[in-house]
Amino acid sequence: FAKKLGRTYESLPVEIEDVRLHQATILSKEGPVKLAVTIFEGSGEFEVTQGNSMIVTGRIKERSALPDSSPDVTRKISTGVDSKVQLSSDDVYKELKLRGYEYSGMFQGVRSSDIDGSEGLLEWTGNWTTFMDTMLQFDIIGKRTRELFLPTRFTKIIIDPLKHLELAFRNQHFPVSSNKHLSLIKSGGVEIRNLKTSHARRRVAQQKPKYEEHVFVPYINSTTMTRENA
Repeated sequence: FAKKLGRTYESLPVEIEDVRLHQATILSKEGPVKLAVTIFEGSGEFEVTQGNSMIVTGRIKERSALPDSSPDVTRKISTGVDSKVQLSSDDVYKELKLRGYEYSGMFQGVRSSDIDGSEGLLEWTGNWTTFMDTMLQFDIIGKRTRELFLPTRFTKIIIDPLKHLELAFRNQHFPVSSNKHLSLIKSGGVEIRNLKTSHARRRVAQQKPKYEEHVFVPYINSTTMTRENA
């Protein structure tokens, strides 16, 4: 989109609206996965396809330089949970693994979180993909279930790279806030509104069959116990 406007993506704030993820894309270690992106002139509507399969649809436009009208996601709302209890990065990814998520490497970007998933810290490594994925991970932490969920829709995603990179010069860890009542996640120059998810089945790991043998030996004791030995 930035290339079509003769700009670099790091200098172009955008709004992406009505994003729908129609199906998951499986990445293979055996070779690259080719995706085609089509952006329609005028409307800004876009499609991401893999072969003949529709993967993602939505609408993108340049974000106008207006004052920030985003609601305050840091406003405290009582949840009945002690938010002073902090989870470390190891705690977070142990919990996510119990729920069926297997994040590793650069995708383990949540540095800390309170226990209800409303405030925390995310690591910025210069990679937009992993950073925005950790924002979605942070939303999972606050769910009171250990089921596996996958994102299927976003009402709006705001990305302001100018603001984000300005903040990145000061610190490599970005505060993140998630307000479940407003359905809003915000960190640095990125804002995700109205994330919708759907329940997904966990993959059952195939285990090698184990051969065992149980032998039952009858216990027969013909000795009579005397009163003295009892």
